[in-house]
Amino acid sequence: MPTPSTFYYDSAVFCDATNIWTDLALITPSADGWYQVGGVYRQKLSGVLGPCQACPECGTGFIDCDGTVYGAGTTGKYVVNFNVGTGVGAVVIAFNPVSQPDKCTWTYDGLSASEYSSRPYGYRQGVIGDETTGGTIGLTNLLGSNGATYTGNLYYYNSSISSFVISPPSGSETLGPYLPQATYPAVGGVDLTAGGYSAPSSLAYMVVPKTNPLVEFVQIEVEAPGPTTVWSLTAYCPKSLNPFPYNPVSGSACSPLNKIMYTCSVSGNGTNSMLGLNDWAFENYTGETPVSAGVYPVEDGDGVTKCVTVDANGTISAISAGACSGTC
Repeated sequence: MPTPSTFYYDSAVFCDATNIWTDLALITPSADGWYQVGGVYRQKLSGVLGPCQACPECGTGFIDCDGTVYGAGTTGKYVVNFNVGTGVGAVVIAFNPVSQPDKCTWTYDGLSASEYSSRPYGYRQGVIGDETTGGTIGLTNLLGSNGATYTGNLYYYNSSISSFVISPPSGSETLGPYLPQATYPAVGGVDLTAGGYSAPSSLAYMVVPKTNPLVEFVQIEVEAPGPTTVWSLTAYCPKSLNPFPYNPVSGSACSPLNKIMYTCSVSGNGTNSMLGLNDWAFENYTGETPVSAGVYPVEDGDGVTKCVTVDANGTISAISAGACSGTC
């Protein structure tokens, strides 16, 4: 197993680094070997730092984007790597935890997030799923896991056999403790709902801003604290999000609409010609910068300018039934 140590590199982004050193002054180069930052691995061989890649010793390979992975088993952490190519855009993840409490976290180019939005439940983070099922394993929105942890296996998805395998040598993994719902946006909270996500119309959507053509994979981890878990997820290939003309000043006049709001629909593969309740809203096509909270005039796909409310989480919380009149 790898040993955590302190090293230094010469870039804000690990994949752009030219070398790794053992000192802050970048004088003494580190030894050859594998290095990992935020789920991104690089091998240093003969003093030369190689390209970014997925876990080098898991033997898992990659799942091509637009593919779907199904998970079923017992308590543990399930890890899968998606090949998303060199293109730049937004990688949309559709996660279905069914009714079991699970936490899905994506990692790309040193960034990680565990935030979702869905049509029936809106913004959620951390462990999601059915609150009744969560209660049977000691998870509640009020208390989180109440300080408890869960022990299970560490699994990696092996693309050659289309199945998860236990990571060597022991595969043991401790999950939690999980924080209460009231602590979010802190990572690791419990955000359960009255009902699961099993219907196609209630999947949980995540947006990965793929802005670096040199980093070609997204690593996704699903934490399953319960004794049984059944889930699925799809990571769609990078694309431009849905464009809608808008005025970026909250409360502004209905025209002119001089910028573009980009949305990720919380249905299908994220593409939609119409605005939708609880859709993600961004300032750029890659999903890198959420639209700030406010009420904006936005031209919908039917050509009607509507007043659209974006909440503090960057999701659409309200859309006016009629056309914008005067100001929003």
